[in-house]
Amino acid sequence: MEVEGGGFAIGQRCRVGEYFATILYVGAVPPSQGEWVGVEWDDANRGKHSGDNDGVQYFSCKPGGGSFVRPKKINRGVTFLEAVRQRYADGGGVADTDDNGDDDDMFVVDEASRLTKVYMVGKDKITEKLSQVDMLRDISLRDMLISSAGGDSEQIGATLPSLKELDLSHNLLSTWNDVAAITTGLKKLNSLNISENRLAPPPDFSAGLSSGFGSLTKLFVNKMNLQWSEVQFIAATFQAIQELHLCQNHIKALQGLNINQFMVNRVGGNLHR
Repeated sequence: MEVEGGGFAIGQRCRVGEYFATILYVGAVPPSQGEWVGVEWDDANRGKHSGDNDGVQYFSCKPGGGSFVRPKKINRGVTFLEAVRQRYADGGGVADTDDNGDDDDMFVVDEASRLTKVYMVGKDKITEKLSQVDMLRDISLRDMLISSAGGDSEQIGATLPSLKELDLSHNLLSTWNDVAAITTGLKKLNSLNISENRLAPPPDFSAGLSSGFGSLTKLFVNKMNLQWSEVQFIAATFQAIQELHLCQNHIKALQGLNINQFMVNRVGGNLHR
């Protein structure tokens, strides 16, 4: 991504208030003073224009899906390693308990990305166990606003050497390279959920990217606005995949791909006449 003023990058994912968006412009918007950030909202109903102001086109987006906001309102998220520490190493994944038995709600994410409430017993012991991050085999970092790796593959691999299943759904990841930067060091990882991330269209098929996903056998890419060309990219890049979840994308036909290469599972909400 091309870095603009203030450290913002075109194509970077962000959150403004409670709403997700993609940065498409950084700079001046006369006659107003100071710097502005042009964004395209995931929810097009929040937009005020299509990237234009007073007859000048600053960026292009879907009709009525754009806005200009001040940089101080932009939340660019946290790194993967910061999120791991917040939720697990610091005991953030399990709340403290007291003698009154008033438990905070806890949830797990199943294979269909559904949240299921879990009633915990002895949460102080579980907190202690979760603090041993290097023993974790299955973690959920959904809604942690993760935007980047926060370390090289060796650091990530040393932090989570036992990890087999990872949920990164609904975060601020911007590109497939962002995802690969996280997964490359996770040598035992076999299941990855990146649903509800808006990743930029992938680069040309890359052996370099393939090495970051070599151990994965199960992939969830639901609600990502994927086109069929991006599914073809997945087929070429994730070569060990056996199960692929593609719910609620923009796929209108299955063509030009050997479906026997892997099982395409849960394609509901895609095919339209």
